[in-house]
Amino acid sequence: MAEVLEGRHGAFAAAIADFFAIYHGEKGDAGRAWAWSGVAELVRQRERTRLES
Repeated sequence: MAEVLEGRHGAFAAAIADFFAIYHGEKGDAGRAWAWSGVAELVRQRERTRLES
């Protein structure tokens, strides 16, 4: 999912994943909120890796 978000939304991918995490958290779906938080962190990690190389 991180790759899909990066491909479609570029630099906004982590922010979009954060949005979905917050949305699902507010709707009471902790599992999906947790999953989207993981995607956001993975996007940020991939960006750090790209910047370091």
